Amino acid sequence: MSNDLLDKGIPSSKPKQDLDTVNGVLAAGIVSIVLSLILWGGLLSLAPLFVGIYAIVKGWQAITLFKDYPNDYTTSSLNRGRAGFICGIIGVSIWGIIRLLVLLVLAA
Repeated sequence: MSNDLLDKGIPSSKPKQDLDTVNGVLAAGIVSIVLSLILWGGLLSLAPLFVGIYAIVKGWQAITLFKDYPNDYTTSSLNRGRAGFICGIIGVSIWGIIRLLVLLVLAA
């Protein structure tokens, strides 16, 4: 049996493991939401953007890794990766909306 068959979804004998970065992705997504709501101005206000983008990129990588090798990883780690990905999107969106509101207030 070749390794190609193992990679295409045929179960392997090794136990499933968690995806490596999903806990960090989930934490980064939550932190981006919290920081977006707290930091409204100054240079520190870019932190939620960078943390949110990190959560989005790493969450997407975890999701695609699970899709490529579904028999190697647990579904609970996939769910944490998806949650971090979604939290990152929400954090960046809140950051953008608050930036627009601050600019509108300053322009008025």
